[in-house]
Amino acid sequence: MHIITYATHEERYLPLLKQSYPDLVVLGMGKPWNGFQDKVWATVEYCKQHPHEIICFIDGFDSVVLHNEILARYESFQSPLVMSHAANHKSVGVKYIQDKMFGKCNEVRLNSGMYIGTAEAIISFWENFSGGDDQQYATYTCKHTDMKIDTEHLLFYNYSPDDTIQVRHDKLYVNDTQPCVISCPGNASINTYLTELGYTPPAIHYDWTYRFRTYLKHFLPEILLITIIIATLFYVSFPLSLAISFLLFTTFLEYELHIKHYPISPFLKFICVLLDVVHMALFGVILYLVFSSGCNLKNIILLDTMYLIVVLSFFHFKRCIIAIVQNKIIQKTVAWTGPFDRINYFLKPEKQYISTGTTKGWIESNKLTCLMIILANIYCLFKN
Repeated sequence: MHIITYATHEERYLPLLKQSYPDLVVLGMGKPWNGFQDKVWATVEYCKQHPHEIICFIDGFDSVVLHNEILARYESFQSPLVMSHAANHKSVGVKYIQDKMFGKCNEVRLNSGMYIGTAEAIISFWENFSGGDDQQYATYTCKHTDMKIDTEHLLFYNYSPDDTIQVRHDKLYVNDTQPCVISCPGNASINTYLTELGYTPPAIHYDWTYRFRTYLKHFLPEILLITIIIATLFYVSFPLSLAISFLLFTTFLEYELHIKHYPISPFLKFICVLLDVVHMALFGVILYLVFSSGCNLKNIILLDTMYLIVVLSFFHFKRCIIAIVQNKIIQKTVAWTGPFDRINYFLKPEKQYISTGTTKGWIESNKLTCLMIILANIYCLFKN
């Protein structure tokens, strides 16, 4: 087994990584940094030079090897390639950034900074990488590759302060598991734990201005959305302004956290977004009729008829017809994320945006709507 990294210069934890694993192979030293493609292509080239070996890649500036059971634990996965799991942050903000920037691999977040596999599997995994962000590429490619993600941290652990971390008898445990390698992506610091393990770690300075400059461009759509919503609330009369703002916000979430991560054409992505607008508008009309019908007979009949059509289509298709059409476009079966679920995404750190589409899921998500319609009918029956 070969453990390799890519580093153009000495920085942060690289000296400790060399100390923790003296046989470390460092690629790229002294060369100019041109982007993530440098480390990917250098890794692929190294794998081609050692086609029959097991290769373990570790981020050089962020990582330290804790113990050398990597090969034995890798073999227990019975998979040609194993990639590290993303840091387990419980912050809603971090969750949104990860989902927006990278998406998920089969509903699991990965981190492309650490992985192990056969040279052949690694070459195959990166063969179509042409540049850009390696984690975005890895998240997409993972969905179509024979590989596993180390969700139990048996091999790799990406540091998160939200996990339970202890040093017992000179060994580091994460949630009662002892990983082989610890890493702290994003300029985080694990100096406290490294000191307990007997290392003399360097001072780590978190440069938030660098990260701000690096990622600001990715969040210009959010800035534009907020600007449009504020203008709408100021210049459009209530309650129409609130309805428009809510529709813009929820549709934006559907695109950023769901639709944009699928390998379909821009036109098909537009169709999916349009279907979501129709879906959300239909829900909005039903909700509007529930609370503002004024017990007008025509409005109550319209409300009941609309919802009966929805229920009838469900009895035939066993799921929401709009969701079925969208699923055929993206070629994956997922449930439609309703407005209440989109709000809960920001209220509950553990709440995921996407869930598996099932008949039971549709029934559960419509219980509240159905109850509101029944109560509206009962209220109008006794009022009149």
